[in-house]
Amino acid sequence: MQSGPQFCPHPHVVHQTVDGEAILIQMDSGVYFSLRGASCSAWSILSGTCSAAELAAGLRRACTGCPSAGLEHEAAEFIEALKKENLLVESSGPGSEVEPVPSAYAPLQFEKFTDMQDLLLADPIHEVSEAGWPVLPPGVKP
Repeated sequence: MQSGPQFCPHPHVVHQTVDGEAILIQMDSGVYFSLRGASCSAWSILSGTCSAAELAAGLRRACTGCPSAGLEHEAAEFIEALKKENLLVESSGPGSEVEPVPSAYAPLQFEKFTDMQDLLLADPIHEVSEAGWPVLPPGVKP
């Protein structure tokens, strides 16, 4: 059903879904986001790569009480809002179908939080090798 450009999570976004809430952290900015209900369902669909039309179709399958008209437009606007926050990027690769989180339909929206921005930017999630963390340059003593 691919119709229009495909979107997937930005490579610098980490996300986790817990109890019907998706928490997203944009690691470049240190801003985090909360998506609940149908918006959480939408994120689960988008995490598998899809177009706005595919997002609307996935929401119709996952959410009870979806509107009969206008959902494609709302899905496209939601994708644009997520792109503006650097949470989504256009994808050229094939998508994979993801089982969406079931929920009752509510208009697609997200909450944005900047209260931990400095902390997340100061000590981001990082890969740790056998050398430990932080890895200091040669000649620098702790």
